[in-house]
Amino acid sequence: MKLFVGIDVSSKDLVTSMISEEKHEVVFRGNFVNDLKGATELKKQIINTANSNQIDQVIIGMEATSIYSFHPAMFFQEDIDLKAFNTPNYINKRDPKFQE
Repeated sequence: MKLFVGIDVSSKDLVTSMISEEKHEVVFRGNFVNDLKGATELKKQIINTANSNQIDQVIIGMEATSIYSFHPAMFFQEDIDLKAFNTPNYINKRDPKFQE
């Protein structure tokens, strides 16, 4: 089963919702600071939510917000604990400057 993690990225915050593939409902909603500590707290919440919902894959999607999404995207992509959940990261490329 999959856990979909949507992150609305701003310079200060990572506003997050998690939806279970099986339940088709929000299983977590929260707000984290957009820094290393906040990303680490979000990672822990993702893992806790995944473990409590028998998740075998986590899919993370976030918007491309220039430099503000770069660090969280790299953090989640490179994290060893999230790799155990076969976690791809998707960044919304609707803005033409990110489609290259």
